[in-house]
Amino acid sequence: MTPNTKRSQELSVGIDVSQGWLDVAIEGESGTVQFDNTDQGISQLVRWLQKRPMHRIVLEASGGYEQALFRGLQRAKLPVVRLNARQVRDFAKARGILAKTDRIDAGVLAHYAAVLSPVVRREASAEQRRLQGLIRRREQLVQMRTQEKLRLAQRDEPAIEKSIERMLEALHEQIRSLDKQIAKQLAHEPQLKAQAKQLCSVKGVGLQGAALLLAELPELGHIQHKPLCALAGLAPYNCDSGGMRGKRRIWGGRRRVRQALYMAALVGCRFEPTLKDFYQRLLSKGKAKKLALIAVARKLLCILNARVRELTEPAGSTQPT
Repeated sequence: MTPNTKRSQELSVGIDVSQGWLDVAIEGESGTVQFDNTDQGISQLVRWLQKRPMHRIVLEASGGYEQALFRGLQRAKLPVVRLNARQVRDFAKARGILAKTDRIDAGVLAHYAAVLSPVVRREASAEQRRLQGLIRRREQLVQMRTQEKLRLAQRDEPAIEKSIERMLEALHEQIRSLDKQIAKQLAHEPQLKAQAKQLCSVKGVGLQGAALLLAELPELGHIQHKPLCALAGLAPYNCDSGGMRGKRRIWGGRRRVRQALYMAALVGCRFEPTLKDFYQRLLSKGKAKKLALIAVARKLLCILNARVRELTEPAGSTQPT
C-alpha cells in the first residue's frame, strides 16, 4: 500500500464542542453524529473513533468546554489538534460559509483537517497538566485579589471594609498555599525539577515563571526555535504590499507564555549579560524600547529552548534553528 493510498483511507474529523454535547463530522460524509459532552459521552466517542483509521481530529478552543475531550483523545493516542476559533472562522469565510451552527462548524473543522493537515503538538505529561491546573488557579486568585483591592480603595462603609479585608486575607492564604504546591510539584518530579533548574539559571526567570513555561509550553526543548516563537506569540509577521514595507508585528500565540516571557525580559535586559548586550545593541540602532523588549523576549525563549534541549539530547548533537 502506497502512502497516498493509506492517506486516502484515513478520516479527517471535525468536532464542534458546546457545553452540553459534541457534534462530530467526517469529511466526505453527510450529516453529523452527536455525543453528550460528559465523561460517558466522551468515552463513547473515543471508542467510536478508535474503530476507524484517523488522519486528523480537529476541534476548536471553546472556553474550556473542550478540555476533557481533548485530554481524552490525547490519552487514546488519537491525532487531535486544538485550533484558535478565529482561524476556523476565517477558514469558513474563505470558503464562503457565513452561516454558523454546530453542524456547520463541525463540517468546517473536518474540511480544515483534510485540507490543511494541522500539526499535532506534543502532549503535555500528567505532571505538566497538574502544574498547569495549579498555575491557572493561582492566576484566578491573583485576579480576584486585585479586584478586591480596588474595591477596598472605594469602600464607604466600615462593614464592607471588614468584609473585603477578610476576603483579602483568605485570598493571600490560598495564593501562598498554591505557591507551596507549585514548588512541591517541581521539587518532587525529577524531569520538571531538572528543567526548572535550567530555566532559572537565566537571570530574569524565577520559579513561578519557570513553572508557567513548563506547564503551558510542553513543546519547550522539543521543537525548533522558529515554530516555538510562533507558539508563544513572539514571531514577527511581515505586513508588506507592493513597494510598501509595513511594520513587523507579533500576533496570536499563547497569552500566558508571552506575558511571562515579556516580564522575564524586563529583568533579563538589566541583569543577564547576553540579553543586556543584545538589548543595548537594538537601542543603539534606533529600535523602540517596546520592540526591543519583544526581541529580547524572543531571544530569551530561544536560549531557554536550547537549555532544556540539553537535558533531552545526547551531548554533541545539534538541531537547526
